[in-house]
Amino acid sequence: MMHFKSIRIKFIANIILVALTSVLLIQTANLLLLQRSFSKLVPSTMETSLLNAHEQIQIKLKENFSALEAISNMPMIKDTSLSLEERAAGLSSFVEANEDKGYQACAITDTTGRAVLSSGVELDVSADSYYQEAAQGKKIVSDPFISRATGNLLIVYAVPYYDNGGNFAGVITLDTDALYLSHNFSVQSLGENIEVFAITNDGTTVVSTDLDMVQSQLNDFNEVKNDSSLKGLVESEKKMIQGLSGKGEHVYHKIRELIHYMPVEGTSWSIAVTQPKNEAYQTVNAIKINGLIVLGIVTVLSIIAGTLLSKSISRPIVQLADAANSLAQGDVDVNILIKSQDETGILAEAFHKMIQNVREQAGAINCIAQGDYTVSLPIRGSKDIVNREINQLVKNYNQLMGELRTVAEQVSFGASQVAGGAQLLASGSSQQSASMENLSITINEINAHADSNTKLATDAMNDVNNAGRLVKESMISMQSTAKAMTDIEASSKQIAKVIMVIDDIAFQTNLLALNAAVEAARAGQQGKGFAVVADEVRSLAEKSAEAARETAQLIENSIQGVSCGVEVARRAVKEIETAGAITEGDGVIMQKICTASEQQHLEIAEITQSIVEITEVVQTNSATAQESAASAEELSAQSARLNDIVDRFKLQAWKEDAEKVSPPEKY
Repeated sequence: MMHFKSIRIKFIANIILVALTSVLLIQTANLLLLQRSFSKLVPSTMETSLLNAHEQIQIKLKENFSALEAISNMPMIKDTSLSLEERAAGLSSFVEANEDKGYQACAITDTTGRAVLSSGVELDVSADSYYQEAAQGKKIVSDPFISRATGNLLIVYAVPYYDNGGNFAGVITLDTDALYLSHNFSVQSLGENIEVFAITNDGTTVVSTDLDMVQSQLNDFNEVKNDSSLKGLVESEKKMIQGLSGKGEHVYHKIRELIHYMPVEGTSWSIAVTQPKNEAYQTVNAIKINGLIVLGIVTVLSIIAGTLLSKSISRPIVQLADAANSLAQGDVDVNILIKSQDETGILAEAFHKMIQNVREQAGAINCIAQGDYTVSLPIRGSKDIVNREINQLVKNYNQLMGELRTVAEQVSFGASQVAGGAQLLASGSSQQSASMENLSITINEINAHADSNTKLATDAMNDVNNAGRLVKESMISMQSTAKAMTDIEASSKQIAKVIMVIDDIAFQTNLLALNAAVEAARAGQQGKGFAVVADEVRSLAEKSAEAARETAQLIENSIQGVSCGVEVARRAVKEIETAGAITEGDGVIMQKICTASEQQHLEIAEITQSIVEITEVVQTNSATAQESAASAEELSAQSARLNDIVDRFKLQAWKEDAEKVSPPEKY
């Protein structure tokens, strides 16, 4: 369903859109120009205020240093023959005359750091940094500190002074109220809502438009530990204590502030001016608010104008929409009463003609619904598709009903033929089903035999594999035996060689014994004992030779036996290898038999499955044939009923009228 969107709302929305777009473009352009101007003006104003504040501090610093330099050049001060107390007493009138400038005391020191105030109080300032730096010839302004003598918060100015000979004689100091530098910062010189503060190089506030911050010696680097809202300000102060100049933004107590800062010349301080950002740009914000007010007024005026203008346009359209909705819901008895002379009047007239045409078409369709196919509608033009198609529909229905009567007769005859054929098919299917059941039983028996063959072949293959394994093990054993006998044969031959050596040694021993006996006989009585030993040696040599010959004979017999055994073992290995090859071939054949049996079993299973499927198909054909016979009888009855229905319609003589009705144009 399409979501409804009022044309009145669209018209008002477009007017508002155009008006608001124009106002927004103008306001945006003005704001951008104003924002660009203020983005340059505000920093310039802040920078001017910073320079003014810096100038005011510089004026006071220079005024105080000028006063000290004037004192240091006084003859009384240069006259070192006078004591410190005498010279300091002469400074009291100077301090009293300048109390309005924050002067509280003036002091003079010697070269050791002993100081005498104008009030007569004596101090040792030799350890104070301002004295040490002034003693080196510098003009010094100290950071604020609490006076040991008075307990007041002071800023000390110090300059060196010299005696009449130009030699360093000591330091002149001026104690001033630390709050004096913070006085007299005016709005006219700084700007509205602009705050000024200066800090020392450790972050202690030395100048501020808020005197309490100076009096309390506020240090944001310490305060930020307990107040996280100071983080943004502390980031800027970190740059200040580094002696940098710059600008930035930060959030201070939930208020975004602009800040400009620079170092104070001649000191270790840094000065800054701050201003809330919303106050700096308050003119821009005011213009933004005024722009929103103007935008609201334009919106209201646009709604009023759009409403009045849209009513005159939307009212006729609403009437036509109501008529169209009624027509869409099937109500053709609708009237349109619009007498406007503009485009809506033309639209209303077109709607009226369309309603008349729909009424005529509805009447024709009503006749067709009541079975009267003799109606005909006038063709109003070449593009009158609906009336032409209704006439064509009537013609087609007349043709259809005539053909339907003919077809019904043919169907009745065909149904009787189908019923007879179906009966024959059912009978043949029953006989075929019985034959397939017998064939299935036979195939199952073959399958059982195939299973048995497969099992037997598998068992035989396992036996052949076991025999092959035993043959391989026997072959390995015989190979090991043949190798051992070969090794024995080789060892026996080595032993025979050793025995031959022993026999040769016995022969040599026998010769030596014979020679010894001959020598003993020559020696006579003295060689008699030696002759006995020679006889024993010869006797042992003969026995050794005899034993060696017997052992050699035995080893020769053993070598011949081992040689025969080796030959027998080699023949046995060859025969076992032949048997192994035959056994392995038998195993391959048995494997092929098993594989063939398993394949045969699978094929028989497939045949069995095919027979089951064929049986199911035959049974299905039988049931289908019976259903076809019943359907054919029902179809014959329905064709007769169809003829009765066709006779109820009022038809044209369509064969004659077909020549009178022109075919529809393509569209």
